[in-house]
Amino acid sequence: MEGGCLGDVAEEQNNEFIKMVFSWSLDDIFNQDLYKNQVENIPLTFVCEEHYFDSFVYPLLEETRAELASSMEIMYRAPFAEILSFNESKCGENMVFDVSVGPWKNPFSERGKDAYQTVPGDLLVLVDGKPESISDLRRVGRTWALSSVKSNEDDSTSLTIKVKASKPIEFQEGMFAVFLMNITTQKRIWNSLHIHRNLNIIKEVLYSHSALKENCNICSFGYDSILSQRYDQHLLVNLNESQRAAIMVVLCKTQCCHGSSVEQIWGPPGTGKTMTLNVVLFGTKERLNVSTDIEEIFLEHRVKRLVECLGPVTGWKHCIRSMIDMLENCVSEYYIFVENELLKKKQQEVKSFIEFMRDRFNCCALPLRRCIITFCTHISRSFIGEYNFQNMISLLDNLSSLESLLFQENVVSEELQDLFTSEPMQDDSNLLTSSLSHLS
Repeated sequence: MEGGCLGDVAEEQNNEFIKMVFSWSLDDIFNQDLYKNQVENIPLTFVCEEHYFDSFVYPLLEETRAELASSMEIMYRAPFAEILSFNESKCGENMVFDVSVGPWKNPFSERGKDAYQTVPGDLLVLVDGKPESISDLRRVGRTWALSSVKSNEDDSTSLTIKVKASKPIEFQEGMFAVFLMNITTQKRIWNSLHIHRNLNIIKEVLYSHSALKENCNICSFGYDSILSQRYDQHLLVNLNESQRAAIMVVLCKTQCCHGSSVEQIWGPPGTGKTMTLNVVLFGTKERLNVSTDIEEIFLEHRVKRLVECLGPVTGWKHCIRSMIDMLENCVSEYYIFVENELLKKKQQEVKSFIEFMRDRFNCCALPLRRCIITFCTHISRSFIGEYNFQNMISLLDNLSSLESLLFQENVVSEELQDLFTSEPMQDDSNLLTSSLSHLS
């Protein structure tokens, strides 16, 4: 269940991309032939997955170099701020600095109508004196370094940013930070080219012999009727016909559980491909004015559900511990419950053991089921691992079996209490405890 290893690999690849950019000299940045011998036309077909990924590495570097060169040519009108202080960060990473800057000037010169605000991934040049042209950076004795913003923190008078610098640099009066570009997108593409996880979809796209089907033979019947019944048509109101068709196909494919599928959303520039993808991936029911029937497809909803399932109080580990505790200590907990109730109600009748167990089971099973179903729905099986996935399916089955046992009308409360008091047997409750132990 832990995703730390993948996060570490992604961070390592981020650093590799930054190192590559930082390795460029000023001459390299403005050398249009820097990758002349490495950049080739991207082929229409590929020999293997590695050939596919490798085909995009040098074009990505060349595009980054060209955009950086273009940004540096017009940096005289880029957002800039005076550096107020400059200290080596205590994070333990080499050449990471905490930089305090004053108010940004030229804030509206980039990023459309919004005022410039520093965000992680911004590429800045830290320089002694405000540069007006590239020749200013080439001047003998001029101190400057590229830097990438790692994080930022605002207060009422200044902004403190944590940056990774391309080389050692010392603070001096009259230093400025100048915004050049944001490389977050480039880093994400770089990571996707170097962190190879589940390649099944890539293989389906690349190999012409893949048996891609327009519709599933099992559940394709009635797609249109399913769509009209389940999905709020407000989702499609502001889209044109081709955009609506693309989203409808994607939504229908999400209902199929008999195999993976790939849908290509394509079209000339300006036809709304990005907006269409945003509707599917990043939309919210509030923003799109849609019902909750389709909220499962939105990334925001998925993140919210996963955060709940990983929390210290609402998370899956807490739910499993609660269920195990109930199964192992239900009799002693019932005795304590009875004593407390008798003290409060002064000898009045209290719940039977079966009633107590049913209440406790519902309290423990509902959040546990929700966590397991969330993991199975919103995390790929390849990431979870087949062994863990099968354990979760077994856990859901055992929960259902125990629930059926507890809520049978002919269950005798005293006999059930004896069952939980006696030595362990391979009954449904012990099967459930075993399943829980495998996951905890």
